[in-house]
Amino acid sequence: MTDVYGYSREDFLELEPDEIAGAILPTLRRNRAQINLWSTMMEAREAHDDEIANRVAEGLAWLVSEGYLTLTTTQMDWYRLSRRGLVADLAAHVADSRAVGLLRAARLDEELAAQVMPTFRRGQYDQAVFAAMRVVEDRVRHHSQVANEVGVKLMRAAFGQGASLADPGLDRGEINGRADLFAGAMGVHRNATGHEIVDYSDPQEAAEAVLLANNLLRHLDRAVQATRGRGRPRDRHPRQP
Repeated sequence: MTDVYGYSREDFLELEPDEIAGAILPTLRRNRAQINLWSTMMEAREAHDDEIANRVAEGLAWLVSEGYLTLTTTQMDWYRLSRRGLVADLAAHVADSRAVGLLRAARLDEELAAQVMPTFRRGQYDQAVFAAMRVVEDRVRHHSQVANEVGVKLMRAAFGQGASLADPGLDRGEINGRADLFAGAMGVHRNATGHEIVDYSDPQEAAEAVLLANNLLRHLDRAVQATRGRGRPRDRHPRQP
């Protein structure tokens, strides 16, 4: 079986451009010479075939677009490894980029996005998750008008049996389930930084926690609509990021 940058041919052809970049970057780092993109593609074509060369071209384009390769000052159309290209952890960069992309694709609640995305892009994942849960907490407090509770107790007081946000269209088990969902999210994610419940060094895990907050806001919207006639305020001013 022919080896293509450490992969079988079939597996290499299934890689995304950022994964291809990660596969070819070690070779570029070992050589550290000036790089001609056309020559690099032709070498892949000669060693393998046109399909592999096309995938290598995608990886090279990604390295250029992300600043791992930069033009030289001595020869037209030749590249060299940038400072990032020489030392950066590409796998970590890809993980960060994919997590941000996951949030961008999720159509986040407007206030949630404003609170979370700036810190998430800076890699401050624990702060981003805490901010996401604070958005949920603030909005639940506003709509439930439960003023003296926070976190888990607030969610129980807002969504439990007979509470202001307890949907009358749901049966007892579903009402308890929604209260459990909100309370569990607060218990695990709101105070995770202080109690080391979750390690947010993994951007994927942090993104999933933010998406959970987004889902909670959807459930809250449904509860608000179902209990609209109970004299609660409709609008609120979002917290400024």
